[in-house]
Amino acid sequence: MFHTYVTAEHGNKVDFDRATWMMDRTLLEEDMVLLNKYAKSKPGLTKESAAMFAWGAYCAGHYLKYGEPFVCDFDPYWDGGSPPPFVGRIAPDWKPEGRPEPS
Repeated sequence: MFHTYVTAEHGNKVDFDRATWMMDRTLLEEDMVLLNKYAKSKPGLTKESAAMFAWGAYCAGHYLKYGEPFVCDFDPYWDGGSPPPFVGRIAPDWKPEGRPEPS
């Protein structure tokens, strides 16, 4: 569809095409109609700007229809990624071995 990335609410980049597999088809089609109308008023609209417009419109429509945010927009691990492992706190007096102290 767009073959580009958008910035989701959680701050991560999301592959728009990959996220479309989780979208409500009716809402997505309605958003494409909105995008076409918007694009006619903005002749220099870039692919990235068009994708962000469609993403924002879809997420708003999803919330209105389902009463909850679109998972790809609010969950940074929606695509099966996992948060980095927690390995514990670093002691305040820890220093890396073999490296000079900062001056």
